[in-house]
Amino acid sequence: TLTITALILGGIFYFVAYVKTEPLSLVQFSTNQYQNTFIANLTKKAEAGEPQAMLDLALAYEKGKLVSKDDERVKLWRKNAIEALEKKAEAGDVEAMFFLGLSYRNGKIVGQSDETAFQWYQKGAESGHAPSQTNLGVAYLSGKGTEKDAEKAIYWYEKAAEQGESYALKNLCALYFFGKYG
Repeated sequence: TLTITALILGGIFYFVAYVKTEPLSLVQFSTNQYQNTFIANLTKKAEAGEPQAMLDLALAYEKGKLVSKDDERVKLWRKNAIEALEKKAEAGDVEAMFFLGLSYRNGKIVGQSDETAFQWYQKGAESGHAPSQTNLGVAYLSGKGTEKDAEKAIYWYEKAAEQGESYALKNLCALYFFGKYG
């Protein structure tokens, strides 16, 4: 019998069931045909310029899941993904701006840079993206990528909270409870 449970790459669900574990997890395949088809389809999407597919392939090559480990392909697909995301962000895609901010902040996909993360969060925040507004508030409060400015942090937290962003609301509550300057 053929038993396929689930495959999750980069948070995207493929096949039958939703299983939340690490970003890349192969739960069960009973035949290589499905693995090969999946990787072929993912490669096709990546080659068509889909950033998430590029990142999923990079992760697959990094972890050696469904494919052999290959550091050169990891670097290539990460580089291509960042370039594709930058293109989308420059065209006004706020989700791409936010993801670039996260990527530069944590430094796993691209070199770590708080200043570049701040710039992408700022672009997203100014475009009305609530998660970017929240992270811009975090940057202002912590002084990462910019000078510390509690008033600007509060401003951006309030903008995000007005849109229902719970993390911004939590941070505002903490600021008001403990005082604006900690």
